[in-house]
Amino acid sequence: MMKTGWLFPAALALLLAACGSPVIQVTPTALTPVRVARTPALRPLNPALQACAGEAGVYLAILDRLPAQYEEAGADLVIQMGEPEGWGGPLYALGEVELALTLSPDNPLRELTLTQAQALFSGRARNWADLGGEDLPIQPWALADGSDLQAAFGRFILEGGLSAPETRLAGSVEQLLAEVAADPAAAAVLPVFWPTGEVNAIPLGVSVPLLALAESEPQGDAAAWLACLQGETGQAALP
Repeated sequence: MMKTGWLFPAALALLLAACGSPVIQVTPTALTPVRVARTPALRPLNPALQACAGEAGVYLAILDRLPAQYEEAGADLVIQMGEPEGWGGPLYALGEVELALTLSPDNPLRELTLTQAQALFSGRARNWADLGGEDLPIQPWALADGSDLQAAFGRFILEGGLSAPETRLAGSVEQLLAEVAADPAAAAVLPVFWPTGEVNAIPLGVSVPLLALAESEPQGDAAAWLACLQGETGQAALP
Protein backbone atom coordinates (compact mmCIF):
# COMPACT_ATOMS: atom_id res chain seq x y z
CA MET A 1 0.00 0.00 0.00
CA MET A 2 2.82 2.44 0.85
CA LYS A 3 4.51 1.93 -2.53
CA THR A 4 1.32 2.75 -4.43
CA GLY A 5 0.68 5.76 -2.17
CA TRP A 6 4.05 7.35 -3.10
CA LEU A 7 3.98 6.62 -6.84
CA PHE A 8 0.92 8.75 -7.49
CA PRO A 9 2.21 11.96 -5.77
CA ALA A 10 5.56 11.52 -7.57
CA ALA A 11 3.90 11.30 -10.96
CA LEU A 12 1.73 14.30 -10.13
CA ALA A 13 4.79 16.29 -9.07
CA LEU A 14 6.51 15.64 -12.41
CA LEU A 15 3.42 16.74 -14.30
CA LEU A 16 3.07 19.96 -12.30
CA ALA A 17 6.76 20.71 -12.61
CA ALA A 18 6.50 20.42 -16.36
CA CYS A 19 3.74 23.01 -16.26
CA GLY A 20 5.83 25.36 -14.14
CA SER A 21 3.52 25.08 -11.07
CA PRO A 22 4.90 24.93 -7.50
CA VAL A 23 4.71 21.56 -5.73
CA ILE A 24 3.87 21.17 -2.00
CA GLN A 25 5.04 17.85 -0.61
CA VAL A 26 3.03 16.43 2.29
CA THR A 27 4.59 13.87 4.61
CA PRO A 28 2.09 11.20 5.74
CA THR A 29 1.55 11.10 9.52
CA ALA A 30 0.55 8.18 11.73
CA LEU A 31 -3.07 7.92 12.83
CA THR A 32 -3.69 9.27 16.31
CA PRO A 33 -6.28 7.11 18.07
CA VAL A 34 -9.15 8.35 20.16
CA ARG A 35 -8.39 6.70 23.50
CA VAL A 36 -11.54 5.56 25.30
CA ALA A 37 -11.41 3.88 28.71
CA ARG A 38 -14.40 1.83 29.77
CA THR A 39 -14.89 -0.28 32.84
CA PRO A 40 -14.72 -4.10 32.65
CA ALA A 41 -18.42 -4.37 33.45
CA LEU A 42 -19.13 -2.55 30.17
CA ARG A 43 -17.05 -4.85 27.94
CA PRO A 44 -20.15 -5.98 25.96
CA LEU A 45 -20.45 -2.38 24.70
CA ASN A 46 -17.31 -2.75 22.56
CA PRO A 47 -19.20 -3.46 19.29
CA ALA A 48 -21.24 -0.26 19.73
CA LEU A 49 -18.11 1.77 20.47
CA GLN A 50 -16.42 0.38 17.36
CA ALA A 51 -19.52 0.99 15.24
CA CYS A 52 -19.22 4.70 15.93
CA ALA A 53 -15.51 4.63 15.16
CA GLY A 54 -16.42 3.41 11.70
CA GLU A 55 -19.26 5.91 11.34
CA ALA A 56 -17.08 8.85 12.42
CA GLY A 57 -14.03 7.62 10.50
CA VAL A 58 -11.72 7.59 13.52
CA TYR A 59 -9.22 5.12 14.90
CA LEU A 60 -10.42 3.97 18.32
CA ALA A 61 -8.29 2.48 21.11
CA ILE A 62 -10.46 0.89 23.84
CA LEU A 63 -8.83 0.62 27.25
CA ASP A 64 -10.11 -1.77 29.94
CA ARG A 65 -9.78 0.28 33.14
CA LEU A 66 -11.23 0.52 36.63
CA PRO A 67 -12.06 3.98 38.05
CA ALA A 68 -8.85 4.04 40.11
CA GLN A 69 -6.89 3.67 36.85
CA TYR A 70 -8.53 6.49 34.88
CA GLU A 71 -5.86 9.08 35.58
CA GLU A 72 -2.96 6.92 34.44
CA ALA A 73 -4.85 5.72 31.35
CA GLY A 74 -4.52 9.07 29.57
CA ALA A 75 -7.88 8.56 27.87
CA ASP A 76 -9.73 11.20 25.87
CA LEU A 77 -13.04 9.88 27.21
CA VAL A 78 -14.20 7.45 29.89
CA ILE A 79 -17.38 5.37 29.65
CA GLN A 80 -18.91 4.18 32.91
CA MET A 81 -22.15 3.60 34.81
CA GLY A 82 -23.08 6.45 37.12
CA GLU A 83 -21.18 9.59 38.03
CA PRO A 84 -17.93 8.98 39.92
CA GLU A 85 -17.59 10.75 43.24
CA GLY A 86 -15.75 14.04 42.98
CA TRP A 87 -15.71 14.21 39.16
CA GLY A 88 -15.34 17.82 38.05
CA GLY A 89 -15.24 17.51 34.26
CA PRO A 90 -18.02 17.42 31.64
CA LEU A 91 -20.53 14.55 31.65
CA TYR A 92 -22.37 13.32 28.55
CA ALA A 93 -25.47 11.08 28.78
CA LEU A 94 -25.40 7.99 26.55
CA GLY A 95 -28.39 6.07 27.90
CA GLU A 96 -29.09 3.73 30.78
CA VAL A 97 -27.90 0.29 31.90
CA GLU A 98 -30.53 -1.99 33.46
CA LEU A 99 -29.46 -4.26 36.31
CA ALA A 100 -30.55 -7.89 36.47
CA LEU A 101 -30.52 -10.59 39.12
CA THR A 102 -28.42 -13.44 37.74
CA LEU A 103 -29.22 -17.02 38.79
CA SER A 104 -28.14 -20.54 37.95
CA PRO A 105 -30.33 -22.24 35.33
CA ASP A 106 -30.88 -24.93 37.99
CA ASN A 107 -32.66 -22.38 40.19
CA PRO A 108 -36.37 -22.69 39.29
CA LEU A 109 -37.23 -19.07 40.14
CA ARG A 110 -37.95 -16.93 37.10
CA GLU A 111 -39.49 -13.86 38.76
CA LEU A 112 -38.28 -11.79 41.70
CA THR A 113 -38.93 -8.20 42.69
CA LEU A 114 -36.32 -5.57 43.50
CA THR A 115 -37.42 -5.73 47.15
CA GLN A 116 -36.82 -9.50 47.21
CA ALA A 117 -33.41 -9.06 45.60
CA GLN A 118 -32.50 -6.45 48.18
CA ALA A 119 -33.58 -8.87 50.92
CA LEU A 120 -31.39 -11.72 49.69
CA PHE A 121 -28.25 -9.59 49.29
CA SER A 122 -28.71 -7.80 52.63
CA GLY A 123 -29.27 -11.04 54.54
CA ARG A 124 -32.91 -10.41 55.41
CA ALA A 125 -33.70 -13.54 53.35
CA ARG A 126 -31.32 -16.45 53.92
CA ASN A 127 -33.08 -19.33 52.17
CA TRP A 128 -34.54 -19.54 48.67
CA ALA A 129 -37.71 -20.95 50.27
CA ASP A 130 -38.21 -17.47 51.81
CA LEU A 131 -38.58 -16.15 48.26
CA GLY A 132 -40.76 -18.91 46.85
CA GLY A 133 -37.95 -21.19 45.76
CA GLU A 134 -36.48 -24.47 46.95
CA ASP A 135 -35.28 -25.15 50.49
CA LEU A 136 -31.67 -24.12 49.87
CA PRO A 137 -29.45 -21.58 51.65
CA ILE A 138 -28.85 -18.50 49.49
CA GLN A 139 -25.25 -17.87 48.39
CA PRO A 140 -24.90 -14.17 47.44
CA TRP A 141 -22.00 -13.03 45.27
CA ALA A 142 -20.75 -9.47 44.77
CA LEU A 143 -17.90 -7.70 43.00
CA ALA A 144 -14.96 -6.38 44.99
CA ASP A 145 -12.99 -4.64 42.23
CA GLY A 146 -13.74 -0.97 42.94
CA SER A 147 -15.79 -0.75 39.76
CA ASP A 148 -18.81 1.27 38.74
CA LEU A 149 -20.86 -1.93 38.94
CA GLN A 150 -19.79 -2.42 42.56
CA ALA A 151 -20.85 1.16 43.29
CA ALA A 152 -24.24 0.66 41.60
CA PHE A 153 -24.77 -2.57 43.55
CA GLY A 154 -24.07 -0.75 46.82
CA ARG A 155 -26.39 2.12 45.96
CA PHE A 156 -29.39 0.37 44.40
CA ILE A 157 -29.31 -3.14 45.87
CA LEU A 158 -27.76 -2.67 49.31
CA GLU A 159 -29.11 0.92 49.52
CA GLY A 160 -25.95 1.97 51.30
CA GLY A 161 -26.22 -0.80 53.87
CA LEU A 162 -24.14 -3.89 54.57
CA SER A 163 -24.19 -7.06 52.53
CA ALA A 164 -25.17 -10.43 54.00
CA PRO A 165 -22.31 -11.91 56.07
CA GLU A 166 -22.21 -15.01 53.86
CA THR A 167 -21.60 -12.93 50.71
CA ARG A 168 -18.64 -14.14 48.67
CA LEU A 169 -16.55 -11.67 46.69
CA ALA A 170 -15.38 -11.96 43.08
CA GLY A 171 -12.63 -10.07 41.35
CA SER A 172 -14.27 -9.94 37.92
CA VAL A 173 -17.59 -10.21 36.12
CA GLU A 174 -16.37 -13.39 34.46
CA GLN A 175 -15.82 -14.98 37.87
CA LEU A 176 -19.31 -13.94 38.98
CA LEU A 177 -20.85 -15.60 35.94
CA ALA A 178 -18.87 -18.79 36.42
CA GLU A 179 -19.75 -19.08 40.12
CA VAL A 180 -23.45 -18.45 39.54
CA ALA A 181 -23.63 -20.88 36.63
CA ALA A 182 -22.11 -23.66 38.74
CA ASP A 183 -24.19 -23.21 41.91
CA PRO A 184 -28.02 -23.40 42.14
CA ALA A 185 -27.85 -21.48 45.43
CA ALA A 186 -25.84 -18.56 44.01
CA ALA A 187 -27.06 -15.11 43.00
CA ALA A 188 -25.37 -11.99 41.64
CA VAL A 189 -26.34 -8.67 40.07
CA LEU A 190 -25.02 -7.76 36.61
CA PRO A 191 -25.96 -5.46 33.73
CA VAL A 192 -28.80 -7.12 31.86
CA PHE A 193 -26.66 -7.47 28.70
CA TRP A 194 -24.01 -9.66 30.41
CA PRO A 195 -25.77 -12.96 31.19
CA THR A 196 -25.35 -15.70 28.59
CA GLY A 197 -27.19 -18.96 28.03
CA GLU A 198 -25.31 -20.41 30.99
CA VAL A 199 -27.29 -18.33 33.52
CA ASN A 200 -30.76 -16.82 33.89
CA ALA A 201 -31.31 -13.07 34.21
CA ILE A 202 -34.27 -11.44 35.93
CA PRO A 203 -34.50 -7.69 35.20
CA LEU A 204 -34.95 -5.72 38.43
CA GLY A 205 -36.40 -2.51 37.03
CA VAL A 206 -33.34 -0.53 38.15
CA SER A 207 -31.38 1.51 35.61
CA VAL A 208 -28.06 3.25 36.07
CA PRO A 209 -27.08 6.22 33.84
CA LEU A 210 -24.49 5.37 31.20
CA LEU A 211 -22.13 8.33 30.95
CA ALA A 212 -19.15 9.56 28.96
CA LEU A 213 -16.71 11.53 31.10
CA ALA A 214 -14.04 13.97 29.96
CA GLU A 215 -11.60 16.25 31.72
CA SER A 216 -12.48 19.01 29.23
CA GLU A 217 -14.80 19.42 26.27
CA PRO A 218 -13.83 16.87 23.57
CA GLN A 219 -12.41 18.21 20.32
CA GLY A 220 -11.76 16.86 16.82
CA ASP A 221 -12.03 13.09 16.38
CA ALA A 222 -13.06 12.56 20.01
CA ALA A 223 -15.96 14.99 19.57
CA ALA A 224 -17.03 13.34 16.32
CA TRP A 225 -16.98 9.88 17.90
CA LEU A 226 -18.97 11.05 20.94
CA ALA A 227 -21.55 12.75 18.70
CA CYS A 228 -22.05 9.46 16.87
CA LEU A 229 -22.48 7.57 20.15
CA GLN A 230 -25.17 10.02 21.24
CA GLY A 231 -26.76 9.98 17.78
CA GLU A 232 -28.88 7.49 15.84
CA THR A 233 -26.09 5.04 14.97
CA GLY A 234 -24.71 4.85 18.50
CA GLN A 235 -28.08 4.60 20.22
CA ALA A 236 -29.16 1.81 17.89
CA ALA A 237 -25.92 -0.10 18.55
CA LEU A 238 -25.88 0.24 22.34
CA PRO A 239 -27.52 -2.78 24.04
